[in-house]
Amino acid sequence: MSSLIPNAEQQFFDLSGNPLAGGSVYFYSPGTMTPVNTWQDQALTILNTNPVVLDASGKAIIWGPDATSYRQIVQDSLGNTIWDQTAATTLGAVLTTAGDIVIGGSAGAQTRLPIGADGQVLEVVSGAPAWTNLAAPPVTTLGDIYVGGTGGAPSRLPVGATGQVVTVVGGVPAWANNPAGFANPMTAQYDLIIGGTGGAAQRLGIGANGQVLGVSSATVGWVDNSSPALPVNAQTGTAYTLALTDAPAANGYQGIVTMDNASANTVTVPPNSSVPLPVGAQIPVIQLGAGQTAVAAGAGVTVYTPSTLPAMAQYGKRVLTQVAANTWVVG
Repeated sequence: MSSLIPNAEQQFFDLSGNPLAGGSVYFYSPGTMTPVNTWQDQALTILNTNPVVLDASGKAIIWGPDATSYRQIVQDSLGNTIWDQTAATTLGAVLTTAGDIVIGGSAGAQTRLPIGADGQVLEVVSGAPAWTNLAAPPVTTLGDIYVGGTGGAPSRLPVGATGQVVTVVGGVPAWANNPAGFANPMTAQYDLIIGGTGGAAQRLGIGANGQVLGVSSATVGWVDNSSPALPVNAQTGTAYTLALTDAPAANGYQGIVTMDNASANTVTVPPNSSVPLPVGAQIPVIQLGAGQTAVAAGAGVTVYTPSTLPAMAQYGKRVLTQVAANTWVVG
């Protein structure tokens, strides 16, 4: 299909309203200086020159494909620009009946798809849109279920007997009697079902007020809602570098390190690149031995210590807190 840009024979005028005799009309892709073609005939077989040169009356015949935008530059015979605007052809008159649809035809040309019959749906058939009849649903009885059949086609699974459950039998969904392993073990309000030996359903009775569900010795159960004791890492050497286990997640990223040596000893704070302790981690360091304990910063780590903080002494404590990545404060 094709249409005019925008009239059968266009006439252009100068800024004073006079016919633009001998003027020129250039066509480009919108927003560019890439030339695009226009034609002298509706069939789009005879190309215009670009620019299109206007006659003594400022007229020309200019055709282009439907629904196409152009950058149009109009100049007078002396090369002065009259305007530089975007122009567009209109949608071709391909629709003839209420409900028709415009689809892309050969080479993207617009073509008409007539409205289908009542109850039909638009479907892709052999790579092209077409109206087709909707397949009748396979379900026939209250409680039937849609399942995928051969080739993915909808298939009917009739409703099962009372108490049955949907399970997979031979790779196909089917109704079956409730297996013994799925027997309801609950006996009281608020019971929970957990996996027992071999995955069998097992009852977990409701806990006491204030308890929370937790894991202890690889078993799920109700436990008192209290903070777990902090782990203690007892060191007896003269040098130690903090590790992830010094501030485990289960303890809120907190833990205690003790240094027990008669000689001076050092605790080094490593960079996050080697020991990724999270921001907010807190690790108290306690000097148990007579040897003074010092805190040192690893490569790329900054440790801030208040100027008024006294030197460590036996049984003294320093709390190391990571306030930002690789930035620690001693308090």
